[in-house]
Amino acid sequence: MTTKAPLFCGIKLVAFDLDGTLVDAFGDITAAANVLMEHLKRPTLTVEEVKLHVGHGVNELLAGILGTRDAELMDIGMEIFTEYYTNNATTHATVYDGVRETLEELRNRGLRTAVASNKPHVLTQRVVEQVGLAPFFDDIFGQSDQFPRKPAPDLLIHLMKNADANPETTLYVGDSSTDVAFALAAGVACVVVAQGTDTRAQLEATKAATVLDNMLELIPLLMDHSHQ
Repeated sequence: MTTKAPLFCGIKLVAFDLDGTLVDAFGDITAAANVLMEHLKRPTLTVEEVKLHVGHGVNELLAGILGTRDAELMDIGMEIFTEYYTNNATTHATVYDGVRETLEELRNRGLRTAVASNKPHVLTQRVVEQVGLAPFFDDIFGQSDQFPRKPAPDLLIHLMKNADANPETTLYVGDSSTDVAFALAAGVACVVVAQGTDTRAQLEATKAATVLDNMLELIPLLMDHSHQ
């Protein structure tokens, strides 16, 4: 953990990114990307290569791995990638160490919790449900026409309204510079975990409140008023 980590008081809502924060979904995303690469007779990609393009929505992912925004290729890519990934979204997915314990403690303290992801909404819900995390959340939102994708703050503002929270009583937890920008655009502090798309050095260069090594480091940062 970064030294001099802040202590957050009066938090009512903790919202989380999904891929790279709660769940390691990179193996399944890479498998879907490589089904597309094989269809196009292109060299397959490594997980590290695919991770470079994760976190900005499926259109940006496809443009990144295809190296083009050609409309025809993007359409083919969307069809093949989405069909495979929809049916295999949690084949290799694993919940990161400390996530279940952290979410359980947040619920025990009576805090509201939410997921705010750039993964398509239906797939976000499916992954959260299939890995067994759905019971821990009040709201689960992915990318849809209802809100612009992160880092636009609209979704986080909506989640705060749902939770009767405000920027001072909300914390966002992610794994990328996009997550930090998303939170700050809503006036919310952001804690990041160095296990997803961005490296620790990249995260430390952002305006994140602190950089964690794993999710278990989150709870000690939150003052517990639940028994007072």
